[in-house]
Amino acid sequence: MASQTQIKNTTIPVTGIITPKGNGGKVSVSKSGPDAGSIITAQNADGTFLTHAQAVAVFQNSANAAKINAALTASKSTKPLQGVVAKPAYDQNIKSTPTGVPTSTTNQIPAANAANPKTKNNFPKGINTGKVYTFPVDMRYSGAGSQDHIRIMGLKYIAPQGSAGFGSVLTDGLKSANAGLPPSGYAYEGEVILPIPTQVRDKASASWSMQKMSPVMSAGVGAVAAPAVKAAGGDVLGGLSDFTTRMFKSGPDFLGAGGTEFREIMAATMSSAFLGSVGLTGLEPSDILARTTGRVSNPNMELLFRGPNMRQFEFAWKFACRSADDAKRIREIIKFMKLQCLPEVEDNTNLINSPNVFFIRYVNGNTRIKSLPQPKICALLEFGIDHTPDGMGWAAYEDSHPVSTALVMQFAELTPLFKNEMEEYFPEGDDVGF
Repeated sequence: MASQTQIKNTTIPVTGIITPKGNGGKVSVSKSGPDAGSIITAQNADGTFLTHAQAVAVFQNSANAAKINAALTASKSTKPLQGVVAKPAYDQNIKSTPTGVPTSTTNQIPAANAANPKTKNNFPKGINTGKVYTFPVDMRYSGAGSQDHIRIMGLKYIAPQGSAGFGSVLTDGLKSANAGLPPSGYAYEGEVILPIPTQVRDKASASWSMQKMSPVMSAGVGAVAAPAVKAAGGDVLGGLSDFTTRMFKSGPDFLGAGGTEFREIMAATMSSAFLGSVGLTGLEPSDILARTTGRVSNPNMELLFRGPNMRQFEFAWKFACRSADDAKRIREIIKFMKLQCLPEVEDNTNLINSPNVFFIRYVNGNTRIKSLPQPKICALLEFGIDHTPDGMGWAAYEDSHPVSTALVMQFAELTPLFKNEMEEYFPEGDDVGF
């Protein structure tokens, strides 16, 4: 009621209340201290938090008050309903759980996208119910004065065509369940919250390679292949039929056509092919031309697009313990990450389950850091631990925990990044996006 600080004591959930989104919802009521009996958070049935004004309205509803008082009486651990804590304390509580771990994932994608269903933060149900490991244990990552940090969330892997299958490939192409953001349909496994790594790098790239096409090959493509490809755009079988017709009909025409230069190249090409057929290999058409005319055919070199590249992200930290709690937390993080990146074999060993995958975010409080990239769903390719990173041999405390520990995580995205994804998910001009 009069408290201005975050309430960290345990609470009593009360279900079945009437909220702005209809019947159903819950409130948490403080059990002890000066705010005992006061509502410190209230939620709709879908888990979204009510504002302070909405929470006051819930308290003023007589049916709600009766249900809350009944729960308080049953708990026998606090006095009857007193009201709602002051707005500053209430607002702070709906941003954090009692441990300070954010309970909502708003602002991970710019608010300008709120109307676009693709960009809504539909994170997995129960996203805040898994185990969360932070280092250092007292790191401030929510509320006033929070520091920038990285959140590495473990998610149960989904087979890319497990639900959609292959039925629409002919009309829509192959769709992957792992391509979109925010992650949807994944089972939440827990997460690690760490300071921003010492080095943060990302790059966008595409695969290009040099291709050569001789004049003879160019003539063949122009007479046969290119028209067939264009025709196949509307009629696959018709295009293939036309291709066969052109191959036998147009072939003789272009073999003898062209100027003197083309006929020289054609003669050298056929000579090279004939010599190779009788075992005299290794002599290219350009070799014959160079030796007989002092010229070579134009290779018509050009750099051609071959496809997208898959991005990788590598993070490294060096941790030094300041307490037994820090040491314990490092061990917990190491075990958690190992469990996430390893495959699983069941009683029937004929099949092995895929390792878990990860959703990585750079955030401050609940807000995405728009100066840093937003990786897509990633696999952990390698998790390295160095227990002697100082190069001085083994050095440990009395409990045999190493004085310092270095961690290296190498992630790779499951699907390539495309331009239209950047435009759809991050339309803001000053947000680096993916």
